Amino acid sequence: MRARGPLARPRRPARREGALAAFARWSVRNRTAVLAASAVTALMLGLLAAGLADRLSNGGFLATGTESARADALLTRGFDATTPDLVLRAAADRPVDSGPVAEAGARLTRHLRGRSGVARVRSYWDGRPAALRATDGRSALLVVDLAGTEADATRTAERLVPDLARRFAPLRVTATGPAWTNVQFIRQGQDDARKAEVVVAPLAVLILVIAFGSVLASLLPVVVGALAVVGTLAALRLLTHAIEISVFAPNLATALGFGLAIDYSLFIVTRFREELARGLPVGEAVVRSMATAGRTVVFSACTVGLAVSGLFVFPVALLRSLAWAVITVVALAAAATILVLPALLAALGTRVNDLDPFARLRRRAAGAGRRRAVRAARRLVLAGGATAVALDLLPACRRRPAVGAGGPARAALAQALVRALARRPLTAGGAAAVLLGGPGWAIARICGFGRRVAEQESLLWRRVALAAVRRPVALGGGCAVLLLMLTLPFLHVRFGIADERILPVGAEAHATARQIRRDFTRQVDRDLHVVLPGLDAARPGDRRDLADYARRLAALPQVVAVQTATGVHPGRAGSEAEPRSESRSAKSRSAKSRGKPRHAKSRGDAGARARKERARSFASRGATLVVVSGRPDPQSRAAGRLLERVRAEPAPGRRLVSGRTAQVNDTLTAMGRALPAAVAVIAVSTVVLLFLFTGGILVSVKALLLGALSLTASCGAIVAIFQDGRLRGLVGDFALTGHLEAITLVLTLTVAFGLSMDYEVFLLSRIREHHRATGDHDGAVVTGIATTGRLVTAAACVIALTTGSLVLSSNTVLKMNGLGLALAVLVDATLVRGVLVPAFMRLTGPANWWAPAPLARLHRRLGLEEGGDGAPPAGRVRRTLRALSGVRAR
Repeated sequence: MRARGPLARPRRPARREGALAAFARWSVRNRTAVLAASAVTALMLGLLAAGLADRLSNGGFLATGTESARADALLTRGFDATTPDLVLRAAADRPVDSGPVAEAGARLTRHLRGRSGVARVRSYWDGRPAALRATDGRSALLVVDLAGTEADATRTAERLVPDLARRFAPLRVTATGPAWTNVQFIRQGQDDARKAEVVVAPLAVLILVIAFGSVLASLLPVVVGALAVVGTLAALRLLTHAIEISVFAPNLATALGFGLAIDYSLFIVTRFREELARGLPVGEAVVRSMATAGRTVVFSACTVGLAVSGLFVFPVALLRSLAWAVITVVALAAAATILVLPALLAALGTRVNDLDPFARLRRRAAGAGRRRAVRAARRLVLAGGATAVALDLLPACRRRPAVGAGGPARAALAQALVRALARRPLTAGGAAAVLLGGPGWAIARICGFGRRVAEQESLLWRRVALAAVRRPVALGGGCAVLLLMLTLPFLHVRFGIADERILPVGAEAHATARQIRRDFTRQVDRDLHVVLPGLDAARPGDRRDLADYARRLAALPQVVAVQTATGVHPGRAGSEAEPRSESRSAKSRSAKSRGKPRHAKSRGDAGARARKERARSFASRGATLVVVSGRPDPQSRAAGRLLERVRAEPAPGRRLVSGRTAQVNDTLTAMGRALPAAVAVIAVSTVVLLFLFTGGILVSVKALLLGALSLTASCGAIVAIFQDGRLRGLVGDFALTGHLEAITLVLTLTVAFGLSMDYEVFLLSRIREHHRATGDHDGAVVTGIATTGRLVTAAACVIALTTGSLVLSSNTVLKMNGLGLALAVLVDATLVRGVLVPAFMRLTGPANWWAPAPLARLHRRLGLEEGGDGAPPAGRVRRTLRALSGVRAR
């Protein structure tokens, strides 16, 4: 049935209109079909996204095309020496060589070899090598290689590991390795997502209702965000068939998807309400909103996407995978806003302002009762949070253990409360609400509790902008100095690459790896693998050169031992290490057989077999492997110096060095080399797009510089917390490694810069609009900040809440990402947009909008200014191509 009244078919204007306005007009007329098609599409995308978790990758942290990567390829082809997918630690209460334990170990080894998906098993109970036996003799290792891709290995580990501990008593089997780390991270991420939903969702809804001033309006970004997230997960599911998609991608896509959907919806709904307030019918208000704010959304999404595209320059699979995730969610958030939101607004019409739960308080706040209304809101939040805590903790308090009076009773009660708090996310949400009740008045003032964001400009932000315009040097300079001081901790930053320590300390993969490092003399991750292509250890001359090279490597500092086809060469740091041929088990067998007659022939046969086995392990297909066992931690400075010495030592022919230390150093070096190109891509694309949007060179460069300056607080805070360990309690417990995960930092800063450009585009659109209407530069700056301040702050609070919810994760990488994004967004929306932007634009004056004559003509031909008055998109594209090719437009 066709709608009547204001929803009737909008009057078609006499002149031709842009694509956004034309589609909005069509969507208004066919809103029912659009909404039905959107619901069906969302359902199909949800079905397509099913099974994504089983296809995610936990790797991709290492750079491709490096020396260590080439060495790893040779190791895999020639020596079958790959990084194990699964490392099992089998512990017992008695020595692992005792009868029952050895029998259980043999059964465990046979069981693993008989399971599908297992390619190879190296067990202590096969030949009892000393490297797989703990120093106390009560635990041993089984190193398992799994068949298939990394996703296949993850599924095999998830099926294989859980029942091992129950079936092979008296052994206690725990697991670590990339495959099991992947399984535990996926499970932990699902638990963290559920907890974050319980804690974050109520606070996000509260901010949305305050910002939109209507329950119905606050549901709009939820619909848009759900469409964007479901579509992104489905797209990632398809991308897994072509490239590896990281396990971090769904968490990041969900946080950004809802955050950007709220941003874009807030921009459109604000403009829609303004058009309704001017007296336009609903249909025309939708069309006008999409022609103005809709174009801003498109440019904002393009800016964020181009900023993130700089990640493709880095030769790291993880960064490229996350870049695809971010670009996909940005594009789909903008697409859902453009395609679905007009139909939703047309369906709601003037009811977009209905169901305001704070209407009474807003009316009081509009008059003399503003302070009392804010106090009432604060009491409401306090009461709700306290009630949630009381209801959630009361059952736990009733079940507390019975103890005597006094201090022990209070201590036991406190422990019960802590345990209950850890088990109950609702309590955390209530506690957050209680904490929010204290400074809640400030948030309410900034987000405009007393007014809807679309009703009128913010007096608070007008005062801030006026102060910055009147004293640009003092306030702008002071703000810039403050932000630069916040980056001081970044001056002593140290970079590294993630390992199992990104998981919580108590996670099985993390705890098992820590026990292996503590109990086993040889640490596999501290070995350097030197591959010598073209050197054949079977030739006498090459064998002599190999032995001399191995002795020189063993003489280097921090080397425990060097193993190759010529034997084991003890190093300077390996005086306490036993030679491989003299393991404890070998000594034991020798002691047991002491006094028994041994024949020279049997001894000769044993020595021949040992030499043949060593030859097969370290020589293959005309290449030779040299394993240098070092003492330092693979990501320490000492390990880096040892790598430099090994690579500087003259080798008998071409050599390639791999190992964990080489992989980390090569990855960091490759990222450092790619950084200038990535920065250039981000800077050039951002300036070009902002120029096309604003028509000014200086204002575009200003946006780039201030966007970079907004990242300083995040840089300093990340180093202080995650490297130095200060204020760790703010983000929860995590393993302190003494370095920052470089890939996560690059990703965080890139996405944060893109989000800062998101707000910059919206602010510049309003400033440009007022400047073109009045010609008053300073007045346009103040008015633009006053009219967008509350809106941008509310959007920043929500996106900081959604991305900051990653801090609740037990994964260090996600914690760092969430904290960095939340801080960068809040600093950008307050200090940068409120103080630095007006101060800078006041100092530069009308020169902000200047451009050289050729560029000004190009901008006029492109017709990309906001307002929807330009020619149709096809005409603009034709004129763009002609302008860029030097052909005069007709």
